[in-house]
Amino acid sequence: MNTFGAVPKPSQTTRSGATAILGTALTATLDALTRDELCAELQRTHREHPSTVVLVTHSVDEAVMPADRVVVLTPRPGRIRTVLDITLPRPRTRARAEQAEQLARRAAELHALLLDSDT
Repeated sequence: MNTFGAVPKPSQTTRSGATAILGTALTATLDALTRDELCAELQRTHREHPSTVVLVTHSVDEAVMPADRVVVLTPRPGRIRTVLDITLPRPRTRARAEQAEQLARRAAELHALLLDSDT
């Protein structure tokens, strides 16, 4: 068992030379500190081994922190409703006040989009 419990470190997935990584709800069962560590590790791995990462999640925070782009799907049938670009500088962390503010703003925009789609 590694630092992230049952979740493999992203660097372990790149050893095979993969150019794309697919993840689903990677941080759903993790505590906040471990979730931030995993996000930092994912960003570091992406910087060192550029690849496409597709993360499927229901968590707005999990979507916004590591993403360059968030695709919002409609309910059944699942179609692309909108694409939200995340243009914040990297590495991203909530520990820096200015980044925390920007991340919160993008998360609020995403929440608004999701709430609007329910009506």
